[in-house]
Amino acid sequence: MIDLSLFSGQRFAVFGLGISGLSTALVLEKAGADVTLWDDNEVSCQNAIDLGHHVKNLASEDFRQFDGLILSPGVPLTHPKPHWVVNKANVANLPIMGDVELFLQAVKQDRRAKIVAVTGTNGKSTTVSLIHHVLRQAGLDAHLGGNIGSTTVLDMPEIAQDRIYVVELSSYQIDLMPSLQKQGFAPDISVLINVSADHIDRHGSIENYAEVKSQIFVQQSADDLAIIGVDDEFGARFAKYYDAKSLSAVGRLADIYCENGQISAGGKILLDLSDAPNLQGVHNAQNAAITYMIAQYFKVDDAVIAKAMNDFSGLEHRMELVGKISTDFGDILFINDSKATNAGAVKPALGAYEQIYWVAGGRAKQGGLKPLLKPLQKIKKAYLYGQCAQDFAGQLIGVANFEVFSQMSESVNKALTDIMHNAEDGLKVILLSPAAASFDQFENFEMRGKQFKQLAKKLGAKPI
Repeated sequence: MIDLSLFSGQRFAVFGLGISGLSTALVLEKAGADVTLWDDNEVSCQNAIDLGHHVKNLASEDFRQFDGLILSPGVPLTHPKPHWVVNKANVANLPIMGDVELFLQAVKQDRRAKIVAVTGTNGKSTTVSLIHHVLRQAGLDAHLGGNIGSTTVLDMPEIAQDRIYVVELSSYQIDLMPSLQKQGFAPDISVLINVSADHIDRHGSIENYAEVKSQIFVQQSADDLAIIGVDDEFGARFAKYYDAKSLSAVGRLADIYCENGQISAGGKILLDLSDAPNLQGVHNAQNAAITYMIAQYFKVDDAVIAKAMNDFSGLEHRMELVGKISTDFGDILFINDSKATNAGAVKPALGAYEQIYWVAGGRAKQGGLKPLLKPLQKIKKAYLYGQCAQDFAGQLIGVANFEVFSQMSESVNKALTDIMHNAEDGLKVILLSPAAASFDQFENFEMRGKQFKQLAKKLGAKPI
């Protein structure tokens, strides 16, 4: 647990009593801070009371008594409109922050540990997991937290000499980190993987969204490392603007680039990922290139990096190799990419294999399939299901062959039937990469991915 004793004696209001809100309250209370909690949800408030916290309706409180408002990342700051608690804090000129802000202040003022902060629209979880894995395999004291899994940043081990915190940051979390504007509070290593349309409802425009992402670079110094993917217009723009000791960009136009499964720089091949089964595809090559640069920063030997990458097991629901069916005309792979809930996340998956039978659908997000229309011309067929199936079908007319179904299970069954009846020789892939949210038929993307895996097993796919 992170020691927040620098906030001892201060008074905080905590709004939003999910995992991060309750964790923040507990750590602050242990550090000697006075904490008042509230949530619009009565059940959440009662749960906090049962856990022994001081719960009081913040609507009736004078915010001038507090030193800060700790806000859940899910509470709107600006769009579609500010939450009432945000308006009240602004009227009182009360600083609004999140748990990651408290973490940042504690680590940067202590000075013994380093922070690797990773953000981007897509690929964050795989990238931070790979960074963490490689650093741990190299014997470094690395720990993973933030917007991944159930470990909040404040639940990570206490600050220690040479400890490395690898933190995944969403745009919502960065919005709640005002110290990023202060000199001396930038992460030691800041990574922006990519920027594409997502969460526009929370930020108002893609320009605002991209600007929030870029805040991790604002106060970086000559001693810090900035890594920026330049394969999109915002990354290319930020790479030109921000200055750091080893400003490097990752992508085909960059200092380090990824091509044909190889990571290269200056005409020299640094790493060959052909033997890394869970790092196939252009997007994973980019993740590996980012990880390579960070490992180099910490002076990890190339041979150690390569071995660790080959051993990386990948993440569930992110280009996960579920299983295969072997036939006389080649293998059929089932790949679970359920986490790909927008077009930007799907695009690299479509470039990872030649013969793709694409399963997509759910609840549509803003932006549609426009970024995918070119790569979709190369797929064998699309199998569309769910709430947005007809919308997606309309966008695919003249682009790719498709069929529309009600349920995901019907889509997967038909994809396999088509392969068995019409397949060419070579590797075939049934790819679940939905380009949409899961909430029309599933509780979350994890449940969607689990059903796909169950379907694959039922259809005869064997573990790889």
